[in-house]
Amino acid sequence: MTIPPDADYDTALTLAGDAARILYEAGAQRVWLAGSLAHAQHWDARSDIDFGTIGLPRIQFSAAVARLRRRLGRHVDVIPLEDAPSFIRTQILLEMLPVGADGGVEPRNGPAPPYPVATLTGPPYPKGLHQQRHAVASDVLNRRGVRKALDVGCAQGEFELAALRRWPQKATEFHGIDPDTDAVRSGLEQLDRELDDRLRSRARLDVAEVADLPHLWADHDAVVAIEVIEHLDEPTLELFARLVFRELSPPTVVLTTPNAEYNVLFPEDHPSGRPRVRHPGHHFEWTRSEMRRWIAAHAAPAGYRAALRGIGEAHPMYGPPTQLWVLSHDR
Repeated sequence: MTIPPDADYDTALTLAGDAARILYEAGAQRVWLAGSLAHAQHWDARSDIDFGTIGLPRIQFSAAVARLRRRLGRHVDVIPLEDAPSFIRTQILLEMLPVGADGGVEPRNGPAPPYPVATLTGPPYPKGLHQQRHAVASDVLNRRGVRKALDVGCAQGEFELAALRRWPQKATEFHGIDPDTDAVRSGLEQLDRELDDRLRSRARLDVAEVADLPHLWADHDAVVAIEVIEHLDEPTLELFARLVFRELSPPTVVLTTPNAEYNVLFPEDHPSGRPRVRHPGHHFEWTRSEMRRWIAAHAAPAGYRAALRGIGEAHPMYGPPTQLWVLSHDR
């Protein structure tokens, strides 16, 4: 029986489980339900149906998938776990619901894992790691009651645009700075084009560098740097740390940076052109422990407490792809 367009979650789960018998008939030794049906989040009438299998003969694969698609009336993906990279296999096994040969869906042992990893109160998180960084950072500022945030390395003002759209009813103001004149000009044009007058009045972009921070600081109470510090050379990074933590001393600092532990999951021929490095413009990429040591050397002596949040789906061994640090003091 196909899954009706208006089927609720429980109905879809039952019908998908029953259809899994097709995979057993084709020779699969074990079958799981994966994706939105497994973790019970983000399911809607347009969702695909995802299965994981062990032991499905390759010669039967295409025919079995075609039968499933006809049976369910939906797009179907089948993932042979023997062929999946180890980190995908582990993540799937953590999330999936086992299905018996009789089509019965077995209950999960324990609660479903968090999805996505970064869980803060607020509107639903957008898809895409880049967009989630903006969403989580803006949520942090909102929860801490920030009045005016200075966004270092704002590029085209994407964070300002995302934060204002996510929290339009709040009064937080955003001031982005970047040394790239063309990027700032493009960002200003985008803000003018896409925000109404009320929201546009809460965003400002200027051409400026790290060394200009003291001259721009008046009336701000937070510093944000999203995927920026890894682009700074060593002298500029040292200057950033001294100015932010010791001279400006904002109550809230939000930093995101790649989690280098996660990089082992990338292919050797990554588009950056450098093995295991995500972007050719990065001077470094740090593990969570390395980032913690940098914070201990530069922020902790100035009285800052540090809290780590992961962004993106976490690998059980290597953690999330992005690390977000919230540094705060109550002086």
